[in-house]
Amino acid sequence: MPNRLIIVESPSKARTLAKFLGAGYTVKASMGHIRDLPKSTLGVDLEHGFRPEYMVIHGKEKQIRELRDAAKKAEEVLLAADPDREGEAIAWHLAEALKLHDPDRIEVHEITKSAVEAALKAPRKVDRNRVYAQEARRVIDRLVGYRLSPLLWRKVRTGLSAGRVQSVAVRRWSTARTRSRRSWPPNRGASTPSSRRGRAASPPATRAAAMPSPHPPPPSGAAPASAWRSPPRTATSPRGSSCPPRPTPGR
Repeated sequence: MPNRLIIVESPSKARTLAKFLGAGYTVKASMGHIRDLPKSTLGVDLEHGFRPEYMVIHGKEKQIRELRDAAKKAEEVLLAADPDREGEAIAWHLAEALKLHDPDRIEVHEITKSAVEAALKAPRKVDRNRVYAQEARRVIDRLVGYRLSPLLWRKVRTGLSAGRVQSVAVRRWSTARTRSRRSWPPNRGASTPSSRRGRAASPPATRAAAMPSPHPPPPSGAAPASAWRSPPRTATSPRGSSCPPRPTPGR
């Protein structure tokens, strides 16, 4: 019976698929990515078309050895990483690390026996366009993060990191706020230090005379202001009252 090796990302998915497939199939897990850009250096060749420089992730050496030994014993290797750009890149890195010559790739969209059988009937090759898309995103992450993160360490707090998504979002927010501020109608009644610069200070009396009175002028023909005053408080008036005393009933 032919032995076919299927490599997935998750160990739990590997155990489930092994139950569906039974004899004749060996299912192994890559535990996610096995290669990536180095952590200590930029890892992107800026002089030769931004070519990424990949290396095996620390701690994945044992996993690669186990997968390589299983691939040598198998008659066919099927790469069944997740059906997205990250999964496509993982499949390509597996082929490179395991030195597989043009392996087949299958897409399992749901963990059911029927979906697995349908995927086995429709193998294909690794889609390099998807790999390039993930690779471009990873390179941009590295270029932006390595240049912007040190600025955050100096200006905000040590240990912060920035990437392509945060950088674009912050730029759009800053641009929107700047445009909103510039489009706000100016208040002509308010003065600013720049508008007062170079203007001689007016005397206090002139400024006081120019200020409008808070009280409206009395109507024409009205009694003088002295006539508006309340009558003086008498000795029998209640303390604090400005009105004459109220007469007592019965007197």
